[in-house]
Amino acid sequence: MEQLGELRQHYEKLLLRRDRLRKEAFHWEQSFIREFGELALQVFEMQLMCIRKKKAIAYCQTVKNRGGVVDGAQLQQYLEEETKELKAQHLQLIQVTQMANSGQAIGILEEREIKSLYRELVKLLHPDMNPLTEQYEELSNLWTEIVKAYRCNDLNALEECKDLAIAFLGSLGVEVGEYTLEELEEKIPLIEEEIERIRTTEPYLYSQLLLNSKLVEERKEEYRKQIDSYKTYEKQLDEVLNNLMVGELSFVWTMNWEENGDEFEEE
Repeated sequence: MEQLGELRQHYEKLLLRRDRLRKEAFHWEQSFIREFGELALQVFEMQLMCIRKKKAIAYCQTVKNRGGVVDGAQLQQYLEEETKELKAQHLQLIQVTQMANSGQAIGILEEREIKSLYRELVKLLHPDMNPLTEQYEELSNLWTEIVKAYRCNDLNALEECKDLAIAFLGSLGVEVGEYTLEELEEKIPLIEEEIERIRTTEPYLYSQLLLNSKLVEERKEEYRKQIDSYKTYEKQLDEVLNNLMVGELSFVWTMNWEENGDEFEEE
């Protein structure tokens, strides 16, 4: 029993370390987005604009080769279908950037309370500590909310989750299950491997970049060069497109695709 107890304590410490590293990785990911998100978004938007113009050129050239006349509405529909997934990625990138930029700092005392409360919840409800969590959907959903609250440093949400967890476990009237010695010996190497993977991959490794001001500026300069390159390329595409469609359609391109889309008018 003593060996089982020691292994359980060791396993609990590994779980806490793993989840702390996950939280730190989330922090560095959010910091990376706050630092580079706007530039990365500009690069993606320029890339998407160029893709749409390339596809418009190909479409118009095909129609003209067949002796037809380009219809603005049909061209718009074609571009919408061809870039549907990219537009969805664009919207997601906007949302992720906005979410990261809205993050708020927390105080040291509050952070300690969050860590302490999370340790309690790990013992109470972590799926690897309490098999009941996987057996009951209510507990599984509650654990998902706990993880979100922990990563976002939401103390109030964690306190609410604790109350709900205690209430639900109390309604079950059952004891929290225990792992056997064999099960713990099997699980411990797996979680150690996961800890090492988190430590040695992004987004955790973003810290090495973000803590070096020289590397940060170099990365920003890379984004700026990409933007300038796309601007040059876009002008070349505009020239091709305008020469191709002279006397037929004029084009008004906009990034506000969610609402109006691109505009095409007869000349």
